[in-house]
Amino acid sequence: MQYSETKPHGFSEHFVKLYWELAYSRNEMSGPEPVLPNGCVEIIFDFRDRFMTYHSGAVAEIQPRSIVAGQLTTRLMIGPSGETDMFGVRLRYESAFSLLGISMIEIRDQIVDLHDVLGSVENELFEKLAAANGLNERISIFEKYLFTLNARPVCAELSECVSILRSTSGAKQIAHCAANLRWSERRLERTFNEQIGLSPKLFARIIRFQSLLASAEKDRPSLLDHAIAVGYYDQSHMIRDFRSFAGVTPMEYFGRDLILSGLFVDA
Repeated sequence: MQYSETKPHGFSEHFVKLYWELAYSRNEMSGPEPVLPNGCVEIIFDFRDRFMTYHSGAVAEIQPRSIVAGQLTTRLMIGPSGETDMFGVRLRYESAFSLLGISMIEIRDQIVDLHDVLGSVENELFEKLAAANGLNERISIFEKYLFTLNARPVCAELSECVSILRSTSGAKQIAHCAANLRWSERRLERTFNEQIGLSPKLFARIIRFQSLLASAEKDRPSLLDHAIAVGYYDQSHMIRDFRSFAGVTPMEYFGRDLILSGLFVDA
């Protein structure tokens, strides 16, 4: 498997958190793996054999070649169907609404065909990206596309609240964020749901959970210590979030040899 990622520069930093590229061959295929909520919306282009989404009851669905992956509130089971060559754009938490012009809560827990969002522009963009030589050229093509968009400005107040929650691993009280912005909690809730796709409290929980996953990747035996450090009260509190977001206990999650799951941990 080959995986690489890089940070954006210049204008695209306002919208993009990182770019990534994933490729592996048919003989490296694994079974379905969980992708966990990370607080981000992603745009993904699949240039070879399409990825599959697995629903309950082992029902599998072929993903479109270009997708917008909306905010997740629980795990999404995915897996390759063959040769893999993918280019992904992980958007900043608060930028997807500005960039795509659609309410984020409407695509929560959904895989949306990018053609339904961009129309015929998706065709041209996909073909150029498919013909590109490597990650840097794909990034250049995508960033040229960004320049053509009439994206609305990202909400500065929302960005400030996101920064507060990120810097505290989701521990800061939502009431504090609202008061800091001189907003009502209701206004903050409405803005979060529309522009991020999650309530402020759920977003904060996901940020805390992601902080734990990132720490655990470096030092798994000290999982409970990491959990306490990022704001969990005790072991049962941590396990509840694992069951909610990953569908399993921490022991079950880390006991599997997962390839894809770790790529979407938002450190």
